[in-house]
Amino acid sequence: MLLDALKAEQFRFWRDRGAVIWGFAIPGVGVFALGVIATLFVKLVAKAKLPGLVNLGSDMVGALSGAGSPITQIFFLIGAAAIFGTDYRWETWRLQTPRNSRLNLMLAKFAVYA
Repeated sequence: MLLDALKAEQFRFWRDRGAVIWGFAIPGVGVFALGVIATLFVKLVAKAKLPGLVNLGSDMVGALSGAGSPITQIFFLIGAAAIFGTDYRWETWRLQTPRNSRLNLMLAKFAVYA
């Protein structure tokens, strides 16, 4: 039954475009765009040479650390609120999967959010 709940939650999640775009796509695209803008600024406007060799390992860690910023966390919280809050606002969780337990539904929501 948990697998059925997980499939239903994934289907509902991908149908909710607002949660997908504002909760998960905008932070990734925004961090990428800011990184590109910062790199172009350093290379073109400031005309500064980067000292030493490029360390791809530290660049990758720096790119992943963007998800820990408070602004990015706000978008992740918006996505979580869209997933968890809309069902309880409209009471639709009981109507769509009546044979599933509430625990399975909540575990499926956490799995889809993760």
